[in-house]
Amino acid sequence: MLPSAEPDSSQSSPNRDRPLYSSGDVLLYLPAPVNLATVTSAGDQVDVVILGPRLSKGISYDLLPIGLMEFSSGNHIQRKILAIPGDPSLQTIKSPSLEQLQLNYPGVIEILATWFENAYSDQQPDFLGVKDEREAVQFLQSLSL
Repeated sequence: MLPSAEPDSSQSSPNRDRPLYSSGDVLLYLPAPVNLATVTSAGDQVDVVILGPRLSKGISYDLLPIGLMEFSSGNHIQRKILAIPGDPSLQTIKSPSLEQLQLNYPGVIEILATWFENAYSDQQPDFLGVKDEREAVQFLQSLSL
């Protein structure tokens, strides 16, 4: 399970370079299709894509990681954890694994990849792929979260 995460619209992530936000997590031309959060601890931080209903800001939620999206931007890799709420009452997507997500919701990875590839004004990161929940957990364990 991920450390508790609070949805935010922070623009200070080192993985973000001048997003086209008008306010909150709404792009000038296209709203974010998911809840976006950043988990931070001991100087490390990771962006989290929370699949599910709109979550309230200012509240921490337990999350279950189900995948790890990777993008190439210049010389560095941007990673985004795919997660669902740990609370079953908040789970509109009941797929605790990447395999089940892709089986039950075909196209969701492509939709998210397209959104992130086009979300920033000064870069167009290339989608490298998505890894399963085991690799997402290993990535989180490699951080100081």
